[in-house]
Amino acid sequence: MAQSFDICIRGAGVVGRTLALLLARERLNVALVANTAPAPEAADVRAYALNAASRTLLESLRSWPDAEHATPVTHM
Repeated sequence: MAQSFDICIRGAGVVGRTLALLLARERLNVALVANTAPAPEAADVRAYALNAASRTLLESLRSWPDAEHATPVTHM
């Protein structure tokens, strides 16, 4: 049986997942499509720099990571 979606998002990274959560909060039926499933044992070593507005948005979605793993950037 075919499924119907209001929107399809290609890419399950930070931006794709955040957009999917925002649209789902608006009661839209969202399909999130990724190239491959991440390896369950693999460590995620990516780093992101987020401003206060991004943090507020992620907190509102209950997606702000455990502060234990977050580190402020003081210089580059």
